[in-house]
Parts: sequence; structure tokens; C-alpha cells
Amino acid sequence: MKTVDNSYTFKAVKDISIDKECALATEMYDAKNGYYMYMFMNAVDPINKGSKAYQTSTITFDSAYKNVVVYKNGVGTPQRLNNGSITVELQAGDAVFLLPY
Repeated sequence: MKTVDNSYTFKAVKDISIDKECALATEMYDAKNGYYMYMFMNAVDPINKGSKAYQTSTITFDSAYKNVVVYKNGVGTPQRLNNGSITVELQAGDAVFLLPY
């Protein structure tokens, strides 16, 4: 897997690995409730995807987090982190939102 250039330091995410060359990661913060949320997107153009149709991303969170709610297609699903990490597979152009807790 390729490691993403972490020139920006996320607050709750410690590492991101991807198996393709194009991904987008953003951090959002809810100041009122003190929560961080992250969006991870397979940024490959869905029309010109070629062999990059699916991308696997592994996101590792700070050790303070043990669980994450995964939001995909408007549905939130709680999941336990595996050694602080979660792996998601996304089609070209798809995204997932992660709310660690």
C-alpha cells in the first residue's frame, strides 16, 4: 500500500494508506460537541477509472479511539477499530465518512 503524504497533521488520524495513487481525505470538526469527522474519497474519475475501479484505504486513528461510525450512502454503522484501524473499499468517485469515538 502507498502511504499518503501527511504534510497536514490530522487531529485524530495517525496514518492513511491506500492501494491506488489518487485519494482525498478531509477533516471536519464539530466545535459544539467536540467531535472530529473524516471523509475519505476514491478521487478517481468514475468515467475514466480503468483499472482503478476499487481502492482500498486503511485509516489508523489515535489510540484514544476504539470505535468508529461509518457513514456510507446516508447510513451510519458503528464498528470496532481493529488495532486502531479500519479498512474501507471504495469504488471510483465514492466516499465514506468516519466519526471516531
